[in-house]
Formats: sequence, C-alpha cells, structure tokens
Amino acid sequence: MNSDKVLHKLSNKELGKLFPIIIQKPDKNWKKIFETEKQIILGQFEEREIESIEHIGSTAIPDLKSKPTIDILMEISRDFGKEKILKNFKTIGYEYIQQPDNPPPHMMSVKGYSTSGFKGQAFHVHIRYKGDWDELYFRDYFRKNEEVKREYEKLKLDLAIKYKNDRDAYTNAKTDFIENINKLARQEKTKTRPHNMYIANKADSGLLKGSSSMEFRRSFCFGYNKNVSAVPKQKLQLCANLKGSFSEMPYLSYTHRVRNFPHHCNQRLIAISNVKYGAINW
Repeated sequence: MNSDKVLHKLSNKELGKLFPIIIQKPDKNWKKIFETEKQIILGQFEEREIESIEHIGSTAIPDLKSKPTIDILMEISRDFGKEKILKNFKTIGYEYIQQPDNPPPHMMSVKGYSTSGFKGQAFHVHIRYKGDWDELYFRDYFRKNEEVKREYEKLKLDLAIKYKNDRDAYTNAKTDFIENINKLARQEKTKTRPHNMYIANKADSGLLKGSSSMEFRRSFCFGYNKNVSAVPKQKLQLCANLKGSFSEMPYLSYTHRVRNFPHHCNQRLIAISNVKYGAINW
C-alpha cells in the first residue's frame, strides 16, 4: 500500500507520535546536504522551468539548533505543468502534499517520512511561483542578528518540550514571533538598500520591483548615482528636468519607482522593459 495514502489517513495525534519534535545541535553538513539535494532536483527539470532554489528554514541559519529538516524554496515558471512536477519529484522519492492555504500553486513535496517514522534525511520542498517571500527575509535577518537568533532558539527549545508530539501546536506557537521578525527583516532590508543606482544595457541588468506611473522627461533612460566611477560612463545618462507624462511614452510597457531615493533629489529612475535599457544595482 502506498505509504503516502496511509500517512494521510492518520490523525494529527498519531502523526505526532510518529514524528515528534526533536531539536538538534547545529550541523555544518546541513548546507552540504541542501546543495546535494538541489543538484538532484535540478537534474529532474529543464533550466527554463525553475526560477530559483533556496535553502530556507532553521537549517539554513548557521549555529542555530533546529529540527534536522532541510526546507527548500523552489520557485517555478508559471507555465510549468503540475503533473510534470509531481511525476519528477516522485521519481526522486518525494511525496506530494497539497497545500490549499499556501501561495499558488499550493504544493509541497516531502521526503524522509514513512509509516514507521522518519526514514533518512527529511526534506520539505515548498513549490511556488516567483515572488517576494518572507522566508528569505527571515533567513537573512537571523544570519546577521545573533541576539535575536538566540531568542528564537530558546523559544523553539521550550516549545519542543511543551508540544513534542503536536507539530501543529508547535508551529502555531511560533507564529507571532516569526511574523514580528518578518516585519523587522523587511524594514531592515528597506533601510539598507543602496542609493547607488545607474542605467546600463538590459543585457547586464535586473529590473526593479514594484511599479508606478509617474512624470518624467522623454528619454530612454535616466538616473542618479553617487559613485559614477563604478559605472561605464558611456552607459550613464542623467536627466535633471522631468517633464511630460506616462501617456506620452506609449512604448514603455511599465515603469518602476525607486524606493529609498535621496530626499533631496526629485528625480525618478525609469526601468524600460521593451527597449534597450534597464535599471540595475537594486
């Protein structure tokens, strides 16, 4: 009988006994285990189908006690068929878990579980379309904030004792702390984004996030830069007078607002998506 079907028939209480919350000392091999599994996953798909694969969760944070589960965020292209995802993950030993409350495509694949308990290394692959995910902010924040990391570690240890056989209760009890950290992490990221911006050929660039209609001068590109020495001068163009309106530039498919732009400068940086320029260093 398929173990996945059997496991889905078990109650939360039965699952809690099979898979208790166990917090372990940090293991330097977690990073290597992720990298190895990443290559296995990549080998199942075409390059165009996967946007990114990131190590997330507590095992992605150095020197943090954790459940020894490797959490992976896999961002996929929107034209990627669900059936192929399920088939390819099954080929490498994963079981599909529908996640209706998670972001589209509402999918997660797991490995390392059996009807007799844990079986080898446990992996959770969270499958989503490309986005701006809290998990990445959370991970990066803890990598830089030792004191808060220790607070989180203590919380996990306390909850692991209290909810050893109740995984849902353990997860829910961490929610307020995690949401607060996500908020702080996003605020910190906004404060530390560089003001150092310039225009370059689109082949070199990554377009800015977030969109806005705004006034600007009829020009292919313009920007503001504090350190032009790092920019090929032939690719830099400054525009001081911003005149005209979005409607006067029909060949622009969208524009982008630059967050954290210096208050003394009223210019705006326009990222042009369907002509030869784009905005980088963001």
